[in-house]
Amino acid sequence: MDTNSRSIAKTVTYRLATFVFTYIITMAFTNESSTSAWMAILSLTIGALAFYIHERLWTRVKWGNLGGIDRQIRSVVKTITFRIWAVFIVFVIGLLFGFTTSEALSLTVALNIMYLLTHYTNERVWNRVKWGKI
Repeated sequence: MDTNSRSIAKTVTYRLATFVFTYIITMAFTNESSTSAWMAILSLTIGALAFYIHERLWTRVKWGNLGGIDRQIRSVVKTITFRIWAVFIVFVIGLLFGFTTSEALSLTVALNIMYLLTHYTNERVWNRVKWGKI
């Protein structure tokens, strides 16, 4: 099980990486720095809250956790469950920014592929860190 401080640290490292990647990918789609910046800021703020809540919910799930170490399958399932929620959030934000349904869907797919890879990598890196495990 993770301490509250560890969940916060995991959230920060994940959100910083996604902030940078969100800006880069949105910039590739729109070529507008202001839109890209706002998407990255929303990813950082709304995404951080969603990620933190997800982490705290998973501290209550014992499956796949052996002696404080997450098995690889647990990391995969945690990643998938968070990505399902995140797909919905990103799509709605895209629509709120005035993207067409097709544009919002394309951006959502691109961002979520990047988020999936970033989340999984973050889980595996933090699995090696001993600090904050109960």
